Amino acid sequence: MCDYAAMWRLLASAGLVIGSVAAAAQPPPLAPAQVEAVIATARLYSVVRYFHPGDVNSRVPWDRFLVAATESALSVRNAGDIGSMLEETFSVFGTDVQLKRGEFGDSAAPYNRGRYWTEWRHMGIGIDNH
Repeated sequence: MCDYAAMWRLLASAGLVIGSVAAAAQPPPLAPAQVEAVIATARLYSVVRYFHPGDVNSRVPWDRFLVAATESALSVRNAGDIGSMLEETFSVFGTDVQLKRGEFGDSAAPYNRGRYWTEWRHMGIGIDNH
């Protein structure tokens, strides 16, 4: 015969042990600069991955790149370092990805490639919501 009460006690104690281990394994809370860095990394990652017209996009292992980029973002200690972290992380794209300090939606500085000024702006997919 099976002793159900003993089995339940064993399961309950195992649950307490697993719960306490899981609670102890919680990472420390993120600093505000780290949160901002992760958000900035995610925004830039999505624009570069899905909208950047460069040839290097087909050669980038995007899952690994995102993990490495997130680790870099989590290493930021103050908000002033976010720009330099993004520039270093996205340097694999060379001069094709340029960052500019300012509010979202500000005009990007044109890029001089040869004799002509060129710039690329993503303006949405062009679907009217009327």
